[in-house]
Amino acid sequence: MLYTDLEDVLVKVRASLEHDDVAGAVAALEALRAPDQADLFYELEDEQQTVLLPRLDPEDAADILEELDDEDAADIVATLPRETIARIIDEMEPDEAADLIGELEPDDRAFVLDHLEDQAEVRPLLLHAEDSAGGLMTSDFLALGRRMTVAEALTALRDWKPDAEEIYDAYVVDRHGRLAGTISMRQLLIEEPTVVLADVVDTDLVSVLVGTDQEEVCLLYTSPSPRDRTRSRMPSSACKKKIKLTQKY
Repeated sequence: MLYTDLEDVLVKVRASLEHDDVAGAVAALEALRAPDQADLFYELEDEQQTVLLPRLDPEDAADILEELDDEDAADIVATLPRETIARIIDEMEPDEAADLIGELEPDDRAFVLDHLEDQAEVRPLLLHAEDSAGGLMTSDFLALGRRMTVAEALTALRDWKPDAEEIYDAYVVDRHGRLAGTISMRQLLIEEPTVVLADVVDTDLVSVLVGTDQEEVCLLYTSPSPRDRTRSRMPSSACKKKIKLTQKY
């Protein structure tokens, strides 16, 4: 039976769960379109969500998580066994999977990545390369997820192999790909490996309009960070190269 009134379906799903009829709740929910499933699922109590999600077909569960905000989806899957999380995320689109994995705790993130069948499709997206949909990395800048640990960030930098003479900071982005702050190479080296970037990121950002004069931008970029007063000033040649890249993108 295909339900059209979500309120009626919600009542049915709740009643089924209250009577331990999980199969009935699953049948009612899976009769809906993915967006409606997500809307209805969001209205359930946390305990009901935890009971229902792993009983759904993994593809349906994945569709629901894709429709939810990343933080909401992460809160839900955090209550599930790691094996179940990996099974559901395996059915998600690679970019959606990468977004959700980025919201997991470091230990859970590592486990899920190791148990995905399509690791090769997901892992590169966690770095948001320049030519990816996120467009968060150019040939000279790397964007790191704010929930990455320092150890994970350093591993990403080693894999990327940037030019050490020109890279002074890494960008840190939130789950929407928006700039959340920066972290200097020095800061990455002195922090403990288990520290999460969100806890140490420098949020005092420097931003300019695209038409701003190069010399004015150089003055901004060569000033020490308010958070890291001991950081060396950037050479003017490196500053000008960075300006060209900033204007290009």
